[in-house]
Amino acid sequence: FLLIIVSGMFFSCGKNIKHYNTKVLNENKFRKILTDIFVADAFLNRKGLNDSKLQNVDSLSYYNFIFKKYGVTRNEFYKTYRYYLDNIDELVVIQQSIVDSLTKRYNIIDSLQKLKFKSNNLWNLKPNWLLPDDGVTNSIPFSIVANRYGEYALMAKIKVFPDDLSSDLKIILRVIYTDSTSTENFVRIFGRSGTEKDYFVKIQTNPYKQIKTISGELLAHSASTTYMHIAVRDIVLSYTEVDTTQTNENIELEHRGGAID
Repeated sequence: FLLIIVSGMFFSCGKNIKHYNTKVLNENKFRKILTDIFVADAFLNRKGLNDSKLQNVDSLSYYNFIFKKYGVTRNEFYKTYRYYLDNIDELVVIQQSIVDSLTKRYNIIDSLQKLKFKSNNLWNLKPNWLLPDDGVTNSIPFSIVANRYGEYALMAKIKVFPDDLSSDLKIILRVIYTDSTSTENFVRIFGRSGTEKDYFVKIQTNPYKQIKTISGELLAHSASTTYMHIAVRDIVLSYTEVDTTQTNENIELEHRGGAID
């Protein structure tokens, strides 16, 4: 579907098409631009869009903003696009990676938009961290007093740089009850590419126990870690109220988490 949209977009620009044997843009930049074009098309064709100014704007004008964002010309993108049309197997791989990424991203966003937050953000520490400035081996521990049954979600944008030496890096979210028992969930943080990714982890509390605190570590790591080079921003700890009329058989502790490319 994406291939059809983009093919139609460029074939409609002219009949005289030259073939190219080399790429002008690297694959990573090409993929990002193509992703933004797909999102722009989806937005402009969204049902219920009632802004007459947007409806009357040629979609190609939006592509110009995208090209400017990545510092490329339309011709540079077009030449690379033509290369991939001549090497369709490579384009299919890129197309599938874009579809997989957008599917994952918008499924998560859609689920988060349905949450009924009791607070916009329960996070009580600063929202942005940079290691080693904020500690050579800082795990960023946190503990927040809470007493409401429901679902808690910890989200952040994390960038791990190539020279980072952390071991067994992960985000830990923990519920501690007044009877000294606890429930824990975590998601591992992989890669040292220097590329920022969205990470999240969720946990649902036990409705038959009294909650004492929500705690954990944003950058938990093993004791062998000697140096960390990581940037973290836009940290959000949200709370969602859950219907307490559910029966014990229908209530399970859900352990979910992951990263959005």
